[in-house]
Amino acid sequence: EAHLDSTRNILNIYYEKRSFVGFEDFIRSNKILLRGQPIEEFYGSFEGPLFYCEPVFKGRPATIFFRNPEYNPLRDYSRVKILNPPSQDDDEDEDQKLRCFKMADNAHYYGCVHTILKLSGFKQTSERPDWSLFFGGYMKLEGLKNFGPFQKFNHFPGNWCLGRKDHLWKILYSSIQQYPDHYQFCPATFLLPQDWMEFSKTRERNPKKLFILKPTDSCSGRGIKVLKKNTHVQNKCGYVVSEYITQPHLISKLKYDLRIYVAVTSFNPLRAYLYKNGMVRFATQPYENTSKSLSKKYV
Repeated sequence: EAHLDSTRNILNIYYEKRSFVGFEDFIRSNKILLRGQPIEEFYGSFEGPLFYCEPVFKGRPATIFFRNPEYNPLRDYSRVKILNPPSQDDDEDEDQKLRCFKMADNAHYYGCVHTILKLSGFKQTSERPDWSLFFGGYMKLEGLKNFGPFQKFNHFPGNWCLGRKDHLWKILYSSIQQYPDHYQFCPATFLLPQDWMEFSKTRERNPKKLFILKPTDSCSGRGIKVLKKNTHVQNKCGYVVSEYITQPHLISKLKYDLRIYVAVTSFNPLRAYLYKNGMVRFATQPYENTSKSLSKKYV
């Protein structure tokens, strides 16, 4: 805590670089306290045993049980067992395969993922080829072909069909052609640059209509722009344009969105788990369908 003021700038550098390599060492070397505790006490032991959970159904494999930090309520441990530490007669390399995870150099650092893995008995590696979990961004099929049978990746192959706005629209458009009555809620959408002419004609026919421009592969509101009558638009690759919904559903005159959390463990067969709690985010300023209102950041 005494070092907090002097380290804020360095912490901001870590955040701006989107790279937290060496972050834990930085915390330790500067003796920064987290909630009044050293990082080891705050997170618990990083050299804990490897826990696994026995299957509910016969014939199903066991799964890794990820521990909660000590400051969080513990979950049900009734089916949880501890993997015995390797003896001198065991194959050390086989055990290390279970206990190693690797993070891609360009992967966004998620502290909760990093911490839970370490709390659950995993060790991070950058050189060993026999890790059991790889955490990173998009990977081509050529890279997936080199995975061993025990190795897991944090993305399903082809998940960008849902994660990228342009790929998702192509799937939706195909469904609209087959079942138009069921997809009337979808606003007209154009992919740039291939739909530029159609978008330009639609905009000319409807000069008062608003559109919204978004990057196809970005998130967190980055690069989004509401297009008004006189807004100049460049025909650039990697953007999607949709009709702006000018009459959204409001609560107390505020725009909002709902966020639910679903864990998909298999697509064939489809197996998904819906978390019982969700989240609602509200705008902080009342919504009005005016040019002045739409230019405000918190509407």
